[in-house]
Amino acid sequence: MLIAAVTGTLTGEEAFRRGRRFTGMDENTGIYVFESADADAGEFTYFCFAPDTPAETYHIEFRYGSDLDNLGHFDAGACAYWMAAGISVDCDSTMIENCIELFCAENLAG
Repeated sequence: MLIAAVTGTLTGEEAFRRGRRFTGMDENTGIYVFESADADAGEFTYFCFAPDTPAETYHIEFRYGSDLDNLGHFDAGACAYWMAAGISVDCDSTMIENCIELFCAENLAG
């Protein structure tokens, strides 16, 4: 079952659109896994989204790649310590400051 489409743009023009289907939640990481319906998706075969929401954490976090096993390990392999993040395009300065503060608290605390 197709439930989402991921679209990429380049200089304002749509560069790709790939259908995705939800395949489950990774029990070890808590990330939601979506698989491409396109056999030629390459590094965009899997998108894995953390349960973060702008309402709770001011941002979203996600990973993508072609090797689901590799994406399931945060501290080993080719994707070690890599997690992309996004913030709303219509955010205000308070949301930006809250996002930065949360990042520092989660990642820079010694």
